[in-house]
Amino acid sequence: MYPSKKIILLTLIVFFYVTLISHGKEKNNLFSKVFNESEAKCVKVYGGTLGTEHGYAAGMIISPDGHIITALGMFLSSKKLRVVLNTGDVFYAKVIRRDRALQVALLKIAFKTPNYFNLKNSVVAKPSEWALAIGNPFKVADGKEKLSLNLGVVTMITKLEVKRRAQDVIYNAEAILIDSITGNPGSQGGALVTINGNVLGMIGKVLEYKGTNTRINYAVPGKLLQDFFDGKIKKANNKLTVYIGIQLFSISGRKAPAFIDRVDIGSPAFLSGLKKDDLIVSIGDIKIATCLDYDKAIKELSKGVKVQVLIRRKDNFYKLSLVPSEIKIEEEEEDEDFD
Repeated sequence: MYPSKKIILLTLIVFFYVTLISHGKEKNNLFSKVFNESEAKCVKVYGGTLGTEHGYAAGMIISPDGHIITALGMFLSSKKLRVVLNTGDVFYAKVIRRDRALQVALLKIAFKTPNYFNLKNSVVAKPSEWALAIGNPFKVADGKEKLSLNLGVVTMITKLEVKRRAQDVIYNAEAILIDSITGNPGSQGGALVTINGNVLGMIGKVLEYKGTNTRINYAVPGKLLQDFFDGKIKKANNKLTVYIGIQLFSISGRKAPAFIDRVDIGSPAFLSGLKKDDLIVSIGDIKIATCLDYDKAIKELSKGVKVQVLIRRKDNFYKLSLVPSEIKIEEEEEDEDFD
């Protein structure tokens, strides 16, 4: 059964209408005021790239002191992580905190941001209500160019069982599913708001549904983002790390490259195929440049959840799947904040 000409025409009109809004060509319409106000509280985030990993995302300003929330990704490991405000001003950013369960990260820039989303005022999404998704798919906007707007409908609020390529991704929390195309590189970290401008949540990273191997358009609810910002989720999960069974060659200090010095026989690392003298390049979405990076990445893993490890062995690169085992207790260090 094919859609009628009326449905096709209506779809094209809505698409064209929303495109005009996002490019500022239509000033007096239903969504332009909400879009302009919300877009001013969003940012573009640029970091490093590795292989097929995209080095960019969107972000939401969530405090007057330069705090920004975005989606997890390897680009956050860049030493030159940058945030671009809607004015075109560029600032270096620091990663303050990560949460693998929600796939989110908290950044901070050394700049006052009086125009921000107050997550305490976020509202609970309701199925069938309209939602505006603001992001930067495929990095179409640069500098002070406006981000893109997608108009969609909330379909349901549910828990997800998702994966990212061959790697399972933990998401043991509620998610807002949206009938809107947001599962594209660059959209993640953007804002999801109601047509009245109330915050619903943050657009999630590109994920796939295990059942159909299709990408999911979803957002992390505002209440969970607020809990993460307040440190409540981190406090519930701290002091946990896992065992994978390798020891790094760190005689030169923890800032040395993460070369493997020893692999425990029968350990998860041994079973995955890791070997002595392998150089660890990344673990999951986290780029590993030093032994310190490795230490932090291990604390993001969870028992029994498969993760991909990218290594360099002589002149070749290999991706290996590893499943961490028993949990050990260890104090967790939080990333340093700005003064």
